[in-house]
Amino acid sequence: GEWREAPDVSCAAYSSLPTQPAAADADTAATEAPNPVVQELLANRSAAHFVFLLGAAQADGSLRPRWEGSYGVTHRMWSEGRAVYEKSDVFDGGRGAAGFVLWFARGCWRVGTLLQRREADDGIVRSCGDALLPESAAAQWEVAAESAAIWAEASSLRCLDSVGGRAALTELEKDESRVRERVLEASSEEVHLVGPTPFGLRREYLGMYVRRRGRGTDSRPTYEKAARGGVPALALWYDREGSSWVLGAPSRVGTADGGAVRVAHSAFVPELAAGEWSIRHPLNRSWIAAPELSCIGGAAGAAASKAEVARHAQAATDGAARIELRGESTLGVEA
Repeated sequence: GEWREAPDVSCAAYSSLPTQPAAADADTAATEAPNPVVQELLANRSAAHFVFLLGAAQADGSLRPRWEGSYGVTHRMWSEGRAVYEKSDVFDGGRGAAGFVLWFARGCWRVGTLLQRREADDGIVRSCGDALLPESAAAQWEVAAESAAIWAEASSLRCLDSVGGRAALTELEKDESRVRERVLEASSEEVHLVGPTPFGLRREYLGMYVRRRGRGTDSRPTYEKAARGGVPALALWYDREGSSWVLGAPSRVGTADGGAVRVAHSAFVPELAAGEWSIRHPLNRSWIAAPELSCIGGAAGAAASKAEVARHAQAATDGAARIELRGESTLGVEA
């Protein structure tokens, strides 16, 4: 419980932090110096000051990865003679600057966080080759798997200059809108949250949710479960801030409240959310994984929900049948 002074600790503005890793020797310093050819290309606008890293519309209508979008040249950071680009929100509708950078290192153009670059990490996206500019990278772009040891080709991913990128972004947004309309049209008016929950917590959230009229956050639908048997009405909505589908009180719809049940996935409708669900403990508010929970639409969801109710009722019956009374009653009759 004792506090001690820390005279060596200080708080500095981001702009005052060193933009390059410390150079250990002359060779390292040389790799962080700008290539004159690249400088000239940027100076006379032969090279784009903004580039776009774009893929294709997601089949489930989910959001693009946060590292996709536009990157602007920094003019103050260089890596192996190439310019370093920072994620920008100029063209991304405010989704942009999330600390991602695009840089060249060890024979590849790479995308990752600023911390990954500082620590000489491989990043999460790459295109290997010797191109001086990212929009000139000819090799197929690749995305790191979750294990970070395997790289998978991303056939739809490309890096474009500012002119081609803006046009491609416009078309991509149109494609995404069409995909989402198709997903919504093919989805069910009702969805069912089914499956056992850890320690039997939050079971009141199981059951059928019916789609409301109109659209909610990010134009996604919102669903509601009617009040029944003393349990108040509940709602299912998309939380853009947390990129999650959330269940909670109807009064919290559209907020980043966090709810009591959630799945971290941005699919356009909840039955397509592929992540693992979790529940919030009612006492300590911690999140607990609920791997057996799932959201199922339509007739299949109704059947699964009915089977879940029957399973729970049978478990209760079996539990009651196992109860045995032992000892002596107050009337002296052996129980």
